Amino acid sequence: MKQSSRNGCKDRVTVYERVTERITELLKQGVVPWQRPWDAHVGPPRNGVSGRHYRGLNIVLLSLAGFDSPWWLTPKQVNGLDGHIRKGERVTWICFWKRWLPKDQRIEASEVEDLGDSANGKRRPVVIARAYRVVNVEQCQGPGIDSFRERHAVERPLQKDNDPIAGCEQIVAGMPNPPAIRHGGNRACYWPGIDQISMPKRETFVSSEAYYSTLWHELCHSTGHPDRLNRKTLVAGAPFRSPTYTREELTAEMGAAFLCAQAGISDPTIENSAAYLDGWLKYLTSDPKALLVAGAQAQKAADYVQGWAGVEEVEAAEELAEASA
Repeated sequence: MKQSSRNGCKDRVTVYERVTERITELLKQGVVPWQRPWDAHVGPPRNGVSGRHYRGLNIVLLSLAGFDSPWWLTPKQVNGLDGHIRKGERVTWICFWKRWLPKDQRIEASEVEDLGDSANGKRRPVVIARAYRVVNVEQCQGPGIDSFRERHAVERPLQKDNDPIAGCEQIVAGMPNPPAIRHGGNRACYWPGIDQISMPKRETFVSSEAYYSTLWHELCHSTGHPDRLNRKTLVAGAPFRSPTYTREELTAEMGAAFLCAQAGISDPTIENSAAYLDGWLKYLTSDPKALLVAGAQAQKAADYVQGWAGVEEVEAAEELAEASA
């Protein structure tokens, strides 16, 4: 594929399709890659220089690389630490969303999704999807890299000396503007019309982890309510297994997985039936942007449940989805 000359970024087709191909290949094998997107003992993947946590689908992409360390660097950052990438090591590609307001500068059409003109005739910002190369510190060596490893050699587990179920309760109790939760019966679901979650009683689940994972799936659905994030995939009321319905299910599943990882518990409830995965696969292969947008929406849903504010790249991804609809 074509290589862009701007900041080492690849063209837009690669950003979408490279990610989708990797995830769909795992889904074909019956593996749900976001089931536990990071090791709770070291926390989510993050940049070794800025310390900023990666978000959305980048969590999945970096966790799939299979390294124990959560620390990642761009090749330029490796050089800045007086280090180098070991010979034969492969980079991992991650995605970055950015709003950009065109002036006199030009940017390659392959990097831009045009959102059209605004009502007052002025150009609206465009959303740029770029791919960046990163490597794990385990793939690097050099004096600065050795010093980095020494400084981060011992990391305290996120849930050390803390009951993970108590941590789950804290997340549930801390959700702002929560829906009503009613226990009883044998069905777990969210009812948008009355803004209520129905859950079987806790003792009917195979484990406490299964209970919280299921509850978080429904809580992530509830974040789409008009009084919260007003997510179109929820409020549209789409029919079963339609693209809109499937995107909403992906959002809830991935959001629940992010919350499970945040609390340090496993996520045992994702349905691995062939029909369920087949619906996801058809949706993902029909729209290369689908997985990136669902990942951004899932991160925003998980953030809402935890009382965290959303970030610009999530909003940018949603603008891109609306423009493509």
